[in-house]
Amino acid sequence: MKKSLLLAAASLAAISCSKREMGTNPYAPDPNEVIFSSGAADVVPGSKVTVDQTKGSTFEVNDEIGIYAVLDGKKIDEGDAFPTNTAVQYKNKTYKVASVEEEDPYEASFTATDNDNKIYYLPGGQAYNYYAYFPTSSVSDVNMSASTFSYEETSNDFANQTALFSQDNMSLVVTPAEAYPGPMMYAYYKTADKAATNGGANTPVNLEFKYANAKLSLAIEMDQAAGNVEDITSIELYAKEGLYQGYTFDLKQADETSPAVVKQGSATKLDGSGSGRTLQSYQFQNLIDNKSGATTTSHVTGYLIPATGIQDAVIRITTGSNKSAEVFKARLDKSTTGENVSSGENYLPTIEAGKEYKFKIKITKKEVQFTGTIEDWVPVDKTGTVIPAE
Repeated sequence: MKKSLLLAAASLAAISCSKREMGTNPYAPDPNEVIFSSGAADVVPGSKVTVDQTKGSTFEVNDEIGIYAVLDGKKIDEGDAFPTNTAVQYKNKTYKVASVEEEDPYEASFTATDNDNKIYYLPGGQAYNYYAYFPTSSVSDVNMSASTFSYEETSNDFANQTALFSQDNMSLVVTPAEAYPGPMMYAYYKTADKAATNGGANTPVNLEFKYANAKLSLAIEMDQAAGNVEDITSIELYAKEGLYQGYTFDLKQADETSPAVVKQGSATKLDGSGSGRTLQSYQFQNLIDNKSGATTTSHVTGYLIPATGIQDAVIRITTGSNKSAEVFKARLDKSTTGENVSSGENYLPTIEAGKEYKFKIKITKKEVQFTGTIEDWVPVDKTGTVIPAE
């Protein structure tokens, strides 16, 4: 998959404004052109990928979104949603972040990627509503369908997240890397928007983005007797039921009361089977925090497709390889549906969009222990007791 998305882990120190590229707002007012922005103060998070511990995600300069302008009161898939004149049918127009505010980095301004992508108001006071999404094909390498307003990935590319970040000299600092998969987002602007009257300046359309997928955060501790986190060769998530390969991003869902914009595929289970390129599981990157002392630590940041009916979910951590490989499993399902475990709680029965699933995993020579919480992506608190696994 094409890799062109800047990512940073949520557990890192916040990126200060002085280190960010602010960009410049290119607009000289045009009375006919629609202007877009994102990240109003009452929108948390404002948007996307570079992650700040305090408020969540923010857009970065040159991040690209796709926008559809539909006639006011129309849904994107209705036959008369767009003007009959194809010259002013604004479908999947791409805009990029031109600037972010230094005083408030959650405020972003957008500009069309070129003149052909600019959106203009219609004469006669006709108003628009807007649908928007991220990532575009320039990042995800998957094109939005002009007829179904959706795109689909049938492979396991999204689940393989082993190259999202770059480790800086095994220190606490993880520098951004160009990669995807990552967060998926959508926005629906249902307020009638039309050109200002009497030659006044147009007010920017504030696109309030919401997450369409979920986030996974793991904190891993390993006792010296069990090994060193430096020796971890794979970290996976899979389930006996409920997790599947691939996904569909359906922008038509953006205007629903309970939108399900991103749904997983249904053909191939992510059940932990297979190996190498055919491995059927979410696969994550081991980011080392501390590799010395009696206890070594690392962490994982990953992204998940919403799912229901999950049974016997497992986080599998492998150290070494071939004959020297050792496998540790943290079983997240302790209910009666779980495999070979006593009755208890299922810590991952569903995956909901916009939620962050956080687990602390401790590996000793005798067992694996974990605690778990579920939080809104930008801080439903649900803390579990320490549960031994194998």
